[in-house]
Amino acid sequence: MTVTVSCSQCGHENRIGQLFCTQCGAKLSVNQQSIQKAAKKADRKTGGIVARIIRLVVTLGLLVCLALMLWPSPVPSEVGPREEAVELRRTMEMLRTAAVTANPAAATVTESAINAYMAELVGSAKDPGGLSYTLKDVRIGIRPDHVTVRLNGSLGPAPLSYRVVGRVDKKEGERFHFHPDQVQIGRLPLPGFAESYIYNQVAGIFKGLQEEAILLNRLDRLELSEGTVEAVLLDH
Repeated sequence: MTVTVSCSQCGHENRIGQLFCTQCGAKLSVNQQSIQKAAKKADRKTGGIVARIIRLVVTLGLLVCLALMLWPSPVPSEVGPREEAVELRRTMEMLRTAAVTANPAAATVTESAINAYMAELVGSAKDPGGLSYTLKDVRIGIRPDHVTVRLNGSLGPAPLSYRVVGRVDKKEGERFHFHPDQVQIGRLPLPGFAESYIYNQVAGIFKGLQEEAILLNRLDRLELSEGTVEAVLLDH
């Protein structure tokens, strides 16, 4: 911080220690009072610069966060043809029958078939309109150690996607549970306190799939691999 004294003749700012104005040559009036006044002026100027820098940093941070939120998250997998959705319905019916008759059964389902099935369900859903979230696409990505769920839609006129990555497990006598490890809006990773809220929003999308949930929880095991899941019913 540089402390200066104003010249009473021309108004030029001179560093403390100068006896004469470097602009017009007039003698400077330098005393304790003028030094204190100059120091306070310099403090105010420095404080104003710091405040502007802080406001700029905060504004840039908010703009970056907004850009990341509106930037669609990566698509984890592709959608299969309609025939795959039809085949998945047959597979689900076969597993239901096996569960009711207490017979062992197993079936391998691809992520593209799941996505084709979800595309049919999303396509038949009604648009809520207004500023409600409009779901346009659901993608499920399956890997040996995790499952990715991506929702793509819009909130009013703004595009908005959600992405949840987590693990699926089931303890004996319990339902299958999905444990989220990462939750994002667009490409923006969310902190822990916001994760649970967004995860509940995403989970709410699947609450209407009651028949599918009943079948899922009748299964004994899900074996994940690259792009596929094997659904297993044991002999009880």
